[in-house]
Amino acid sequence: GLAAPPDIDGQGSESDLDTLLQKIEAALLVDHVDAARALIQQAQPALRAKPEVRFQQGHVEFKSGQLDAAQATFEALLDASPGLGGALIRGHTWNAFGAIAIERHDPAAALRSLDKAVDLLGGAHASGALGTALNNRAAAHGMVRDYDAALADFAQARIMLQAAGDRLGLAVSDSNLATFDMNRDRYAEAAPVLDRAIGRFADFHAYDAELNARANAVLVRLALLEP
Repeated sequence: GLAAPPDIDGQGSESDLDTLLQKIEAALLVDHVDAARALIQQAQPALRAKPEVRFQQGHVEFKSGQLDAAQATFEALLDASPGLGGALIRGHTWNAFGAIAIERHDPAAALRSLDKAVDLLGGAHASGALGTALNNRAAAHGMVRDYDAALADFAQARIMLQAAGDRLGLAVSDSNLATFDMNRDRYAEAAPVLDRAIGRFADFHAYDAELNARANAVLVRLALLEP
């Protein structure tokens, strides 16, 4: 509730940027995509031009199902500023390309993008982001039935997400691992992993993710003859 210091040059301070990003991420966490979009549109032009905010613009488009618009927004970020910050943005961006390719059921394109994301994020020592990229790459490996590579990436993703303290990321990883087990008819193995993911999604009020996990849990229980 405290008043912010005056923005003398109109460029927006680092604290302004951090606050905006936190608000956008909070809105997206509970699937309030329109609220996240409004936050970006109402921000100062100088803040909207920041690579981190432009990335979130692409994230909003992706969450809205506007894959072509998201692709175009992310492509514009590949010339982000050099240095560590640039490596982080490029890593996030290649991970986003991989997620778009997975949505388009193009695992080959997803793997090409996610290999680049893993290299960049590993070099930037960004444990949480690296865990997310590894999780996505595991899903892409599963799509092409490369089960050994998928399991290796799932294991490494869990290590990175735990190191980052990213409980929501761990829930996403659990949900993806359960789907991977379901695709291999390993329903007994998928059941407890799904239950763990559902609990964490509920804690975070991540409604879409929880709904998807609960729908999969129904399929698992039916397959186990536990109506």
